[in-house]
Amino acid sequence: SAGSEREFWWVCSAGHPVFAAVKQRVKSAGCPECRLLVVSAIEIVLRCEFKAVGVPVDMETRRWRIGEKRVQIDICAPDWKLAIEFDGRRWHSSNYDRDKRKTQFLEENGWTVVRIREALPPVSEHDVVIQEGATVPETVAEVLKKLKELNFSAPAFDRYINEKQLWAEAESNRLTFFE
Repeated sequence: SAGSEREFWWVCSAGHPVFAAVKQRVKSAGCPECRLLVVSAIEIVLRCEFKAVGVPVDMETRRWRIGEKRVQIDICAPDWKLAIEFDGRRWHSSNYDRDKRKTQFLEENGWTVVRIREALPPVSEHDVVIQEGATVPETVAEVLKKLKELNFSAPAFDRYINEKQLWAEAESNRLTFFE
């Protein structure tokens, strides 16, 4: 019946296998693989800027299979095994331990993690701490400097660091306001 606690394997419309109780399916809990993820406007803008400067960012995927887990990564450059996380003060001020565990898990699985910490203490030595109100170009420039320290580079890094202006404003506006 519709209120049954009995669990079954289901296949969502995209073909993902889902193990869920009948009552969850009736209430349209949805597929955890397909469920809409919250993406802030700043994450979209940063993703576009990093892509424009030459970081091989995947613009579509938000959840990645790493080891035995599926991990949500704000800005991911899988070819570099690089995860960039934006930790806004509003949402991350009480999540230090969770952020640290996620960073440790990714690093244990061979990834480099750079966290952009907005007026928050760093989680690891690779973090970039920015002040509230820092501009996107300032933030990107600081992360690019950190990436250079970590031996990641693309030909346009230095130019972006020196110019400190948006390179992908049209693309980020398109993604932010029209999708």
